[in-house]
Amino acid sequence: MVEVLRSGQNAPKRLICFAYAGGNAAMFLPWQAQLGPALEVCAVQLSPRHGDDGQAHAAFPPLIRDIAQAIQPLLDRPYVLFGHSLGALVAFELSRFIKLMHLPAPERLVVSGCDAPEHKSDAKRVHDLPHDEFIEELRRKNGTPEAVLNTPELLDLLLPAVRADFALVESYQYRANIRLDMPIDVFAGQEDKVDAQSLAPWLAETRASGAIHWFEGGHFFINSAPDAVIAKLRSLL
Repeated sequence: MVEVLRSGQNAPKRLICFAYAGGNAAMFLPWQAQLGPALEVCAVQLSPRHGDDGQAHAAFPPLIRDIAQAIQPLLDRPYVLFGHSLGALVAFELSRFIKLMHLPAPERLVVSGCDAPEHKSDAKRVHDLPHDEFIEELRRKNGTPEAVLNTPELLDLLLPAVRADFALVESYQYRANIRLDMPIDVFAGQEDKVDAQSLAPWLAETRASGAIHWFEGGHFFINSAPDAVIAKLRSLL
């Protein structure tokens, strides 16, 4: 099941957002206040990470088809796609699918906190780690509040969805046969384990322009430096 959350702002353009593995789409809705009346913030939630057939999304193609169907009513006006980490891969593959299906294309693609897709097919396996090792991996990534990691009841509720998200990342297979036509902007954290060399291939995924933008912080700089991220988005959009 794919759920689309909307801020309710009646605006001439939409920003459609996709969260990182284990993230909640509702995190993007507060951005509306700073982005202003020219944009409506929408966010896509995979809940409970299941497809229309009731099975967990274990691969990108069925997930992307489900998302495209869910957001199609939003494509009646100009829009931009934004995704962080797993969400960046989702937004990228969704842009490709939209092109193949001849649907209205996004004006711009903003990918955040993610190596270029050609580097993702050999992602480290995390989703099937034993419980304690998986928790330590989440703690190392510093994207899950410590209070959640120390509360077994919350972990029991959250971990199946988080593991499913990591399984999606680890199942990803890059195909180099489709080039996009809209500008691509790459957001990256200065303390994240990425460098310009691993990000530059993003810019070859489009026939249009592209740029890399750096922010203070690690992998989850969109949480630690939201004002800077939103200000850059506002300048681009």
